[in-house]
Amino acid sequence: MNLRHKSRVTTRGFTRATRLMESNADKHPCDLDDDKVDLSCGVWKFRTNVLGTKFANLYTFTVLVGISMLFTQMVQSVIHLTSIERQFKIDNARAGLFDTASKAGHLTTILLAGHFAKRVHIPVVIGLAGMFQGTILMIPAFMQIANPYTLPLLTGSDSANGSGKNSHGDNEQYFCRNNDTFYNETYNQMAFIVILLVQGAKGVTDAFHSGFLPTLYVDDNMLDKSKMGIFFGIKYIIGELASPVGKQLNAILTEVPTDLKKTEMDPKDQRFVAAWWLAFLLFGAATAFFSFPIILFPRYLVSRRQQEAALQRAMVSFTPDDDEKKTITEKIKVNFTPRSSLFPPINGLSERKVSIDGSMAFNQPIKIKPRPNGGATSQTSATELIKDFPKALVRVFKRPVFLLMLVDIAIVSIPTQGISVFRSIYMSSEYNVSMTEVATLTGVTGAVSHVIATLSSGWLASRVKSKVGYMWIIFVTYLAAICITPMWIILGCDNQPVYGHEGRFGIPANMTEACGCDAVKQLISCGSDGRNYLTPCHAGCESSIGKTFVNCTGIADAAMTLVPGLCPTPCKRNFYLYVALHAIQGMISGMANIPRRLLLLRIVDPRDRAFATSLFAFFGTI
Repeated sequence: MNLRHKSRVTTRGFTRATRLMESNADKHPCDLDDDKVDLSCGVWKFRTNVLGTKFANLYTFTVLVGISMLFTQMVQSVIHLTSIERQFKIDNARAGLFDTASKAGHLTTILLAGHFAKRVHIPVVIGLAGMFQGTILMIPAFMQIANPYTLPLLTGSDSANGSGKNSHGDNEQYFCRNNDTFYNETYNQMAFIVILLVQGAKGVTDAFHSGFLPTLYVDDNMLDKSKMGIFFGIKYIIGELASPVGKQLNAILTEVPTDLKKTEMDPKDQRFVAAWWLAFLLFGAATAFFSFPIILFPRYLVSRRQQEAALQRAMVSFTPDDDEKKTITEKIKVNFTPRSSLFPPINGLSERKVSIDGSMAFNQPIKIKPRPNGGATSQTSATELIKDFPKALVRVFKRPVFLLMLVDIAIVSIPTQGISVFRSIYMSSEYNVSMTEVATLTGVTGAVSHVIATLSSGWLASRVKSKVGYMWIIFVTYLAAICITPMWIILGCDNQPVYGHEGRFGIPANMTEACGCDAVKQLISCGSDGRNYLTPCHAGCESSIGKTFVNCTGIADAAMTLVPGLCPTPCKRNFYLYVALHAIQGMISGMANIPRRLLLLRIVDPRDRAFATSLFAFFGTI
């Protein structure tokens, strides 16, 4: 009885051991421990497992990357574009090149980075790119620190400072004095080149810092791909809030004088320059600070074998195309091809195996896997990546849905990219509201719309399990967003005439010849009679008290005063409607963000995910 029981136990143990050996038959002996991953955090030799066990997870990584991207995108030169133009005397044509330089830098690196950077230590690349980006963003601020720009004073304190001007300060040049004094101002070429190079470098680093690498790292280390929507939601909520939150903070800075001194000058005054450089300095430093912890993350959070298994399970139901059908057919044919013998001859290394019942012994071949850390292997991998670049292009372009997505993003991005650069300036000029009000209102509505869009996008992505469903979400959101576009035509504001200006909206002023206003530089101002004048000189102003010009003989009003800035216009209602509709349109379009990203990751070969994402970003930036 005992012998029979012992024999049964021995047989069971042998059977379990044999099954375990067979389950690992296709593994290299050194790969049996591949599921163990080094989760230590640190740099080079200075690593510790204490931080790794607590903080080395995708939630911490996503939050840190999101915060780093948040501060990067808060450096919104668009909000401060007017102040930069005024300080360095840069015209609109040159100022428009700033965004072009950023896009050009992004385009030159995004494709190569998407193809080659997938073999590198992703957290280190993201962290270093963020630190470098934060550092270069602070460079324009150093120009103001090294050579401070001060706002012109409007009172008699100028004489005390030894400036040589009388008690009227900078206002004197706009008086009706019938002189030919002309204040010639040339643009600061050095400042223009520096800002242009900084914007170009920002575009280059964006390809590594806030491009496809964070998404690739999360997707590689996410075993349950159905949770990708959650991490996309975290990234979008933090990253997309950069625009509205950044507008709020930048709106505060638009009312701060660039020299940080008290002034009587109103922000609507064309001479007012806001503290634009503080945005570059503070947000650039914050970007570098929050990018450093990303470097400490381990290269992998799960083993390579677990990554491959998870990618195989992440199949979204979809009708296979011709290539997929061919591959499936070939696999079926291979599986049903009979072997020539039960035990074919083995070439190379092998190990001894025993059958389950113990009646048969045979040799099992050992699969030697190349180690990724070897010197020769690294060179081979680099060579293979170069050779694989055109092949990767062919692979992704053979996907019809992916081609359709590229055409879609290119058609949409071409008009929207140009509009986004000058949208804030357009609203400020069209509806005659301050940049502070524009940034504040669009920031609040943008924050609300982004949060609603992200939550809705994540919910829609969780309800859909097919690629066709993702495409329907994208199509319906586009259709709804397009229906709002015609509303912009009827939400304009009539241009107000300007006395002294030549052209379609100009009205000749009687004081032009009497005061010699042809040599006076432009300072559009509002008279007490409710009219706009090209300069105080065109209104016949002879003196000033603070920011107010007085004794303006050309104004048919008892007060005869004039204040820099356009007169109020009855367009506030249209401005509020424009902002509200823009927020609604952004919310509807944003509902397709997460489904679009998930579709992009699942319609291409797993090895081409990074390259496909970078190619998508390339067409979205072009």
